[in-house]
Amino acid sequence: MSEVNVLFVEDDEDDYILTLDLINDITFEKFNITRAKNAQTALMLLNESHIDLCFLDYQLGAVNGIELLKQARSLGFNAPVIMLTGQETHSLDETALAAGADDYLVKNELTVARLSRAMRYALARRDIAYERVERLKAEADNKLKNQFLAHLSHELRTPLTAIVGYTELLIHSQSHSYLDEELSIILRNSQHLLELLNDVLDLSKIEASKLEIFLSDVHLSVMLTDIYTLMSHVAQRKGLTLTLSSDAVPEYIHTDATRFKQIVMNLINNAIKFTDVGSVAINISMCENSANHLKVDITDTGIGIAHNHLEKIFQPFEQVADVVSKRVGGSGMGLAISYKLAKLLNGDIHATSQIEVGSTFTFTVDAGETADQLFKPVAIHNKPKEHALQALPACCGRVLVVDDVDDIRKLIGLLVKKTGAKVQCADNGRHALLHLEQSYQNNTPYDLVLMDIHMPEMSGDKAVTFIKKSYPDLNVVAITAATMKGTKAKLIELGFSDVISKPVDQAEIYALLKNVLPQKNQEEKPQFLLVEDNIDAASAIKMLLSTQDVDVTVAHTRKHAEELIQSFTYQCLLTDINLPDGSGFDVINVLKYETPNCFVAVASGEDITSHGMRHKIHTVLKKPINLAALKGLVEKVRVH
Repeated sequence: MSEVNVLFVEDDEDDYILTLDLINDITFEKFNITRAKNAQTALMLLNESHIDLCFLDYQLGAVNGIELLKQARSLGFNAPVIMLTGQETHSLDETALAAGADDYLVKNELTVARLSRAMRYALARRDIAYERVERLKAEADNKLKNQFLAHLSHELRTPLTAIVGYTELLIHSQSHSYLDEELSIILRNSQHLLELLNDVLDLSKIEASKLEIFLSDVHLSVMLTDIYTLMSHVAQRKGLTLTLSSDAVPEYIHTDATRFKQIVMNLINNAIKFTDVGSVAINISMCENSANHLKVDITDTGIGIAHNHLEKIFQPFEQVADVVSKRVGGSGMGLAISYKLAKLLNGDIHATSQIEVGSTFTFTVDAGETADQLFKPVAIHNKPKEHALQALPACCGRVLVVDDVDDIRKLIGLLVKKTGAKVQCADNGRHALLHLEQSYQNNTPYDLVLMDIHMPEMSGDKAVTFIKKSYPDLNVVAITAATMKGTKAKLIELGFSDVISKPVDQAEIYALLKNVLPQKNQEEKPQFLLVEDNIDAASAIKMLLSTQDVDVTVAHTRKHAEELIQSFTYQCLLTDINLPDGSGFDVINVLKYETPNCFVAVASGEDITSHGMRHKIHTVLKKPINLAALKGLVEKVRVH
C-alpha cells in the first residue's frame, strides 16, 4: 500500500477532528496528514514539502481560501486541492473550481463514502496529469535525440564523403597505381567507419520507431544472386567456400528488399568473420510450421558460440568474449540490428552452435501471399556486375554543384567533369539563385542542380522553393547527410526531383548524370524491350517503333521478358499488363531491380492511375497505339 501525504488547512479544531475521523476510516491508501492552522503556514508547507493532496478550508479567519489557492498555484503547487466549506452555494462552487480546486465539499454533508470518492478522484487526476507530463517529457527527449542523431549523421557523413570519394578517384587513376594497396586500406577503413555509423543510426531509428519499411514484390532469385555475388568475393578473400542451395520456394516474396538484403548479408558476413577454415553454406526453404514464411539458414564451420552466450548475441553491443572482440573487431550491433529488422518484417532470427564445430543462424521472414505462385529452387544467375567506374557515362550539358564544404564541392565537381559535362559551383543557396539567374540571362541554362541541404545564408530546402517557382522544369537533386525517417519524402515534397545520401556513391552519381543529362553519343540507338503477347500487335508496334530509329526486342511472355532483362540493359520497357503467364507489373518489378533508371511505359486499354505500381511507371499509352503516341514515347525516352 502506498503512502499519500495530505495537508489539511483548517483553523477550526472541531471541523478538523471530525474530518480526520472520517479519513481514518478510509483504507484504500495510507495517509500521512499534516495540519496547517493558518494561511502563512499553509503556503510555507505547500512551497517546501511534498504534498500529494490538500484539503483547504474556504474561510481561514480573515483570509479567503480562494486567494490562498491562487497564491499556491502561482508558486507552482500542482497537486490536487479539495475545497471545504460550511455552506453550499453554487456560485462558490464555480469560483473554487475556476481558481484551481479539483473538488468542492460541504462539511456538514461529509460521509466516509463521499470523502473517499472525492479523494480517489483527486488522486486519479493527479496520476493522469503526472503521466501526461512524463509522456510529454519523454516525447521532448525523443525529439532531442532525433535532432542529435540527424546532426551526428550530417557531421560524420560529410567528411566521410570527401575521404571515400577522393580515395576512389585515386584508386581508379592510372597515375597512382603504385599506391593501390595503401589507398585500398584507406578505402576499406573508411567504408568500415561508414558501416559503424549506419549501424548506430539504424539501431537508434529502430528504438525510436523511426525506421521506414517499404514492402514490395521481390524476385527472390534475382535478389539472392546479388547477395551471393557480393558475399562470394568476401569469402574468397579469406579462402572460404560460399555455397547456396534451395528447396522449392516462391518465385516472388512480398517484403522490404533493402532490409532483407541487410539481414542476410549481416548474417553471412558474421559467419565469414568467425570462420577461419572451411565453408559458409546458405540454404533457402519454406518454414514447416508456416506456409507463408521463408527460411534462410546460414551455417558455418567457425569457432562456434557457447550455449550460455546464444541469448546475449542479439543484444546491442554484446560480443561473445573479449578474445573475439580482439580477433575480428566490430561494434557488436550487427546481430542486434538484424534481429530487430527481422521482427519488423514479421519474422525472427535464432541460432544454434557448438564450440569448434560451427554455428547455424536461421532467419525467417513473412513472404506474403504465396498460394498462387510458382514454386521452384532458387537459380543463381552468374551475371557479372560491372563496376560503375568502368561504365563512365559520356555526358554533355551544364551542372551546378551547391555545397558549403569546399572539399565536397570539388569532389562532386570532379565526378561530374569526368563524364564530360560542364560544372560550376556555389557555396550556398543564395549564390545558387544568382548563378541560375545569370545562366538564363546568358541563354546558357543548367540541366541539373546538385544541392546540399544544410548551408549558411540560405539552406537547400529554402533555395529549392525559389528555384521551382522560377524554373519549374529544372532537375534539382538533394545531396544530404540526413538519413532519418521521412527525410526523402519531405525533400521530394519541397520540390527536389531526387535525393542522394552522403557519403556520395560514385555509381549513384553517374547513374543520375546518365539519366538526367544529354548524352554525347547520340548516334547509338535507344534499346527498347516490347512485351506484348498478341503476335500481330507486337509486330505492328515494332515496325512503327523502328521508323523512329530505335532498336526493338520483343517478348511475348513474362518469363521471356525477365530473361532478357537479366542479360541486357534497355533504355525503355513498353509492356502490356495482361500476359499469359503473369502480369506486366511483375516484369516492371524485375526491371526496376536490375535497371532502376530504365524508362517504363505501359500499354493499356484501362485506367491504371489508382494502381499501387503507378509510381514506377513513367507514362501510359492507351490502346490502340498509333504512330503519334510512339513518337512521343521515343522523345520522352531520349530526354530521359
